Amino acid sequence: MIRIEIKNPTIDLYEKLAANNYSIECDCSETFVSHKEFISLQPIYHQVCSSDFVTQRWIDYLYDSTKHSFYLHADFRSTAMQQFQLLAIFCQLSIQETEDDLDLFFHTEIISGKLMSKDFLLADAYSRINASKRNAPDAFDYTLIFTREMIAGNVLLSSTATIFQFNFQYSDSLSEARWVLANGDVTFNQSDKSFCICKEQFTCSTPAVFLDNSDNASAYLYIIDGWYIGCRPIDSLLSSTLKNFYNQTMINSLLQVFNNTSSNFTCLDANKESIFHLNTTLSTIIKSGFIEKWIEKINYSLYFNR
Repeated sequence: MIRIEIKNPTIDLYEKLAANNYSIECDCSETFVSHKEFISLQPIYHQVCSSDFVTQRWIDYLYDSTKHSFYLHADFRSTAMQQFQLLAIFCQLSIQETEDDLDLFFHTEIISGKLMSKDFLLADAYSRINASKRNAPDAFDYTLIFTREMIAGNVLLSSTATIFQFNFQYSDSLSEARWVLANGDVTFNQSDKSFCICKEQFTCSTPAVFLDNSDNASAYLYIIDGWYIGCRPIDSLLSSTLKNFYNQTMINSLLQVFNNTSSNFTCLDANKESIFHLNTTLSTIIKSGFIEKWIEKINYSLYFNR
């Protein structure tokens, strides 16, 4: 066997020798090489996280349009502000969780005193990348589960009147006249026509509507397809879809019902490429970390030249 030593070979020479099945062994000038030196990994998030519907302007609009009125529990306006505030928080937390995980990934090092072949490095790097891509959504899903269990375990009540409704009743008895604080159970008529009482089951929900806020309180102006109202804003949000928020006509109609058309909000782009269908629940989107896809690249030349 003839042994030939070449100092500082170029990658072109290395690949040419490897292609001709030469046995090659190269010592590395650096034993530790961090992922950021040769791997590019970028998540692309669902468009809702960069849309008008997670901005403070939209949340303030919902609050300002409803703060002086009372709406029945099935009305979209009763919990819209809280639901979209939660959606904005979920976007922020998920993106931050992913960015933190990426920072850890990029600072992780591979350790080898010998040069790895291109095939071996690619296989190892893709294995590490796939593990990292799974980690952030899984971690956020655990956070979401913990949050919901904490709310339920501590019997925390929402500020919305969607679990109990309190009202003052005037009592004029023989002994005295006074105002009495009374409360009533909130019951939802669910999509399957069954009735669900919030004090018995926190996951009750019903399709959101715009109710006629006049004397005919049982009449509704229209149903918001795919959006739900429930006992707790977090549960009904997860059951909802963004279907109607891809429709600019629907958004404009919504603004008219709020009696505030001075602001403009742009719908989501239905023509934008997405792995999620329009009727995908927010639970599915959120549990995926809002991630549509990853743009990844492994540059063997950068690794070789280290």
